[in-house]
Amino acid sequence: MIQNGEFQTRNLPISNIQQLAIDFIQGLDDLGTNHGLIGIGLGIHGVVFKNKISYVPYHEDLLTLNIVENLEDQFQVPVYLENEANLAAIYTRDFQGHLLDPNIRTFSTLNIHDGIGSGMIQNDRLFIGKHGEAGEVGRSITFQTDLNQNYSPIHLEDLFSEESILQRTAMALKTEQLSRQEFCSLVDQKDPIATDMLHHWLQALAMICYNMAQQTAPDAILLYSRIIALRPEYFELLQHFYQNITPNSDTKILFAHQTVDKAILLGGVALVTRKLLNFDNFKLSFH
Repeated sequence: MIQNGEFQTRNLPISNIQQLAIDFIQGLDDLGTNHGLIGIGLGIHGVVFKNKISYVPYHEDLLTLNIVENLEDQFQVPVYLENEANLAAIYTRDFQGHLLDPNIRTFSTLNIHDGIGSGMIQNDRLFIGKHGEAGEVGRSITFQTDLNQNYSPIHLEDLFSEESILQRTAMALKTEQLSRQEFCSLVDQKDPIATDMLHHWLQALAMICYNMAQQTAPDAILLYSRIIALRPEYFELLQHFYQNITPNSDTKILFAHQTVDKAILLGGVALVTRKLLNFDNFKLSFH
């Protein structure tokens, strides 16, 4: 990686985010490379098919803003869109093969963030399903019940995404909001509300991993979570819950450790490289 940067986008309209991206790219210059900028990859929280966005849970104005055309006009290079969990899967395959048994060619990633998404590699190929809709784990529906037995369907990510857990903990504590670090600090202090919420969340993630293992039977599931990256010991507890559900599962759960913050970025690098070289179906290893 030659250079990277980040900026705060929370509560900004997508047009402002697009302009921030343009400003950042313009500030890069050629970075001493032979050809300068030759392609752009964008990770999308939503469904992407044939380089178009068909569904997003957030920033619905992405459905009407032609961000590909806008960036291609601005920089005169091809722009490639992909679901962010798929980019994490591409990254795991192309960059992180050393973390996997060399015989593992079928695995899934599980991205826990503001939503929940999964990327699937089957026999070294990215599997996107019909119209790119495979892996939308967070859109799975469960029942939320109350004492009056009024059943209301709700998406899994509305219950068990990181954002949901932080919001529900803040509400229970009667505070406006919590950061990931503040949540972890409360657990460190043995706050009963935060600790109970953590255990409930990790049990839910173990169940989601179990369901994924039953549905697609991958060799491994690689978990990406910024909360667990802050406290790796949470992953040990998650594994404990998973093993209680399925003690002899052939699908193992792995944690992505320090790659959580760069998997989508470098997955985009791999995607753009493959597209530009027309190497979609070749085995590549990046270091």
